[in-house]
Amino acid sequence: MLGIHDYGLFIASGVLLALAPGQDTMYIIGRSLTGGLRSGVASALGINVGCIIHTLMAAAGLSILLASSPAAFTAVKLCGAAYLVFLGGRLLLAKRGTAAGPELDTAPARWCLIPAAGAARLRGFFARNPRARGGIDRATGGLFILMGARLAWSR
Repeated sequence: MLGIHDYGLFIASGVLLALAPGQDTMYIIGRSLTGGLRSGVASALGINVGCIIHTLMAAAGLSILLASSPAAFTAVKLCGAAYLVFLGGRLLLAKRGTAAGPELDTAPARWCLIPAAGAARLRGFFARNPRARGGIDRATGGLFILMGARLAWSR
């Protein structure tokens, strides 16, 4: 029989995955804390545009190309790892500014705006407490470097 089986489970899984915090949430919170709501919203939208591009590229067959070419897969993997290490290094060196990453599905896009707005409201606290902000930068930077290293050495 043709049709969609367990569609409710698929939707529930998608929503839970969209709500689970990850490196994208950390990036949005970091940008909101340093640049305010506008930076956080721009980061959220950028991340979600990247998700759409990723989905379209997978649908166009890029996943098949990467699965069939170890060299292409390794090149893409190492570029992603280098980018995460770059972002983490910027945070560990307390370099402020734009760490832009062009990366829209609607549910995740809406969810990403919540941490952006929440962190933007905390911006004043962190402006008055630079030690707390430095701690967040170090934790986020270290996390990005660890994720980049893990990605670089994954198979």
